[in-house]
Amino acid sequence: MATSTHQTLLRSTLTGNAVPQTSVVAHSLNDLLELRAQLDTGSAAYTFLKDGETGEESVSYKELDWQARAIAARMLEHARPGDRALLLFAPGLGFLPAFFGCLYAGIIAVPAYPPHRNRNLLRLMAVVRDAQPRLLLTTSALLEKISASMSDFIAQQEIQLIAIDGVAADYANAYKRVAVDSGSIAFLQYTSGSTGNPKGVMITHENLLHNAAAIYQAAGQGPADSYFSWLPVFHDMGFMAGILEPLYVGSRCIQMSPAAFLEKPLRWLNAISRSKLTTSGGPNFAFELCLNKISEEELAHLDLITWEVAFNGADPILAETIERFVRAYAACVSRCTVCMHCYG
Repeated sequence: MATSTHQTLLRSTLTGNAVPQTSVVAHSLNDLLELRAQLDTGSAAYTFLKDGETGEESVSYKELDWQARAIAARMLEHARPGDRALLLFAPGLGFLPAFFGCLYAGIIAVPAYPPHRNRNLLRLMAVVRDAQPRLLLTTSALLEKISASMSDFIAQQEIQLIAIDGVAADYANAYKRVAVDSGSIAFLQYTSGSTGNPKGVMITHENLLHNAAAIYQAAGQGPADSYFSWLPVFHDMGFMAGILEPLYVGSRCIQMSPAAFLEKPLRWLNAISRSKLTTSGGPNFAFELCLNKISEEELAHLDLITWEVAFNGADPILAETIERFVRAYAACVSRCTVCMHCYG
């Protein structure tokens, strides 16, 4: 898909907005967030359900833009554009300003799972050795645990730790825009390391905008639509569905943690039902869990009439699962609901 096609598609998401269509140009995710912040009316862009059901925390595009500027300015006190920053965050909205702060600073983000009872520590150490990050971004709540788990590596590589919730908001006033274009590397996406050492894939801004435009064309979603995602943002599907595609389309997105879904799959469908969301999905096993863990009585209280696109990917897709799901949920979904099979 040519860049001109991407720009045309992006303009189509701005129908009705008081911005000249000729001025809508996004060569990077930085441009895209700045554009959304410019158009922001104060409504929630991203919302996270802390317990998977209620306890909401939200952020608007304007707030996210300001937070990203503050974090970028703080980062640039210790690093230069082109350096790498390791991002270690628990599920929640903290990842968003950290990630976009990296983009605003021209620093390459390296998202990864934080160490959890040393289960993923070997993989994380392999990522650190390969990426050689100059910075490590996290939250105050995780800082002590990370410092203890990774103390040797942090000291050896002279990694500067930054708790983003400790960055003063007025740092944003010191931010000076860094030159970033479509060919700039946005982040390194590391393989699982299950069959060898994790390998980092260089993802450019153009890669991401191209992918977002392709999904926009395929799914036919618009600003009036809405996303729900419980998928981890460190994985490709979770990043696209939970962060980038809502930003590209200009639609709201509600998130919850993977653990909240696995603990009680009904939370996923309840959120779609309660908030009248239009787009959500996950791997094939997620649909299997709904079939196996949600009772007929619970199913009877669901209203999924607004769920237009149910995407399935990132796992082998089983026709039997989809057929059973469609039969089981026929009474509470729309006839227009599309089960969209996808891959990254």
